[in-house]
Amino acid sequence: VDTDISVRLCDVYPDGTSYLLAEGMRRLRFRESFGQPVPLEPSMVYPVEVDCWSTSVIFGRGHCVRVSVASSNFPRFDPNPGIGKPWRAGCRYEIQRNTIHCSSRYPSRILLPVMKERGAV
Repeated sequence: VDTDISVRLCDVYPDGTSYLLAEGMRRLRFRESFGQPVPLEPSMVYPVEVDCWSTSVIFGRGHCVRVSVASSNFPRFDPNPGIGKPWRAGCRYEIQRNTIHCSSRYPSRILLPVMKERGAV
């Protein structure tokens, strides 16, 4: 009846070291409104938007962009027990299995604006 989607944008250096640039999280029972939770129905496909907020980065030569999508980002965000209620110590948990769809019927996308270099300042 509930799950989370966490998205992290990272700068990966040529040696493999990864640095977090921006992140966002969406608790899906609040996908329609933060004031009125709406439970999920199992096996249904829902559009979800996760805002990682603004950032501005110049990537060095040989660097890569990494986008990680997960169902949790603990301890940064509290765990989601998957039962449609807030987490608290000792509460009941449900296993949450999520699928990210990438098809013409259910497309996924990542919007990452790129600015052209304007020259040295």
